[in-house]
Amino acid sequence: MESASLRVALMVDFDNIFGELAEIDRESALLFAQSPASYLSLLTRELSLDERPRRLLVQRVYMNPAGSIWFDANGVKAPRGSSLSYSDADKHYFSSFRESFVAAGFAVVDCIPVSKGLKNAADIKICVDIMAMVSNSAPIDEYVIMSGDSDLTPLIQHLRACDKSTVLATTMDATDGLSNSAERVIYVRDLVSSVEDSENAGDVGAASPFSGFGIADSAYREARRSALEAVAREILEEAIEPILLSRFGNLLREDFSELISVTNWLGFGNLKKFLFSLGVPGWTDEGHYFVKDGMQVKVEVISETTSDLPRELELQLKGIGVPLMPHRLYQALFTAMIEYIDTEVYRHSSCAVWIRDTAPLWSLDQYRGLARPSRSNINFVVRGCSNGGLSLRLAQGKSPRELGESYLKSIERNIEYTESLTPEIVSKELQKWLPDLA
Repeated sequence: MESASLRVALMVDFDNIFGELAEIDRESALLFAQSPASYLSLLTRELSLDERPRRLLVQRVYMNPAGSIWFDANGVKAPRGSSLSYSDADKHYFSSFRESFVAAGFAVVDCIPVSKGLKNAADIKICVDIMAMVSNSAPIDEYVIMSGDSDLTPLIQHLRACDKSTVLATTMDATDGLSNSAERVIYVRDLVSSVEDSENAGDVGAASPFSGFGIADSAYREARRSALEAVAREILEEAIEPILLSRFGNLLREDFSELISVTNWLGFGNLKKFLFSLGVPGWTDEGHYFVKDGMQVKVEVISETTSDLPRELELQLKGIGVPLMPHRLYQALFTAMIEYIDTEVYRHSSCAVWIRDTAPLWSLDQYRGLARPSRSNINFVVRGCSNGGLSLRLAQGKSPRELGESYLKSIERNIEYTESLTPEIVSKELQKWLPDLA
């Protein structure tokens, strides 16, 4: 017999999520750590498509009590090993956030580092605890796991095999294997941004930032859901050429933005899965396009690698995660960043999403057909601009070139120079790779 309520276990890998948010934005990371109660209702109730009310039977946060993170004067996370150059005022010990989680009803599980690399084995403890609950037939219907650790992929797959509902609250950098294993994916960045939007609007203390959307009204929700499905199905049935997924997504967001954001594509996690769920025959996925039988994609092919770089430099750039995108794509990216900075209230947590999904320049002739960079690549570039010494919160009126200069400074700081790879050679090669941006 089905329970009258959805019984939920929430497991939070604090170090993983806090560390990833800190890479993007200091304020978002601290909001996550200091005000867990502010987004808890979003995570466990308003974002659910299940009609039954949710009951949190288990709330656990896994934390290294000795952990800490440093931020510089611009709010940028300090790289490991450089923290000694900053004052104690910029240091945040994880143990200082313990009280806020206890106040929100969490049981705090201490995860002491078990290796020299500061690995705290939180993923293993989460696995052991969840497997114990499953083995002991604990009355849990749904497991909400807040982590971006790909080591948890087999656990989530096992939970689904045991007929347990799974929700992954994760970071934008989570692997496809981890994200696709869960039935639903919620991005922590979206949760934090929703709370920030609510606070900026003066809605502190309101039941939910989505209260005006009427998510609790099941009839309204189902009507909007049906309308979204009908519009998407009609576009697919009438299409006479391949559909660029990013453009398709922007088109649907024009009328259904809140529904898509709140439900994460009706619970399917991304646009592709949502489109396949419609059951319109003949359509297949070809990278950035949705293609029907007999159609051919005519798209400008642009290499994602830069073979002109010296091999030693290219390997180093790959090693530190630099996206080896062509100059034209970087030019588009910096131009879109400037537009976002000049027209929006700047937040690291929403910048990459806006650039990837909303920036108007992608429809311009000079960029039409250009494959958009992934959100993880955009996030890397945004962080790089900040790490180069440019405060993006104060960058109104700056040029794409100034962003490029700051970005390349951050890259050069991470290069290990050798006799054959001197600072002069690196600077010259980077300028050849990204002319007019260095």
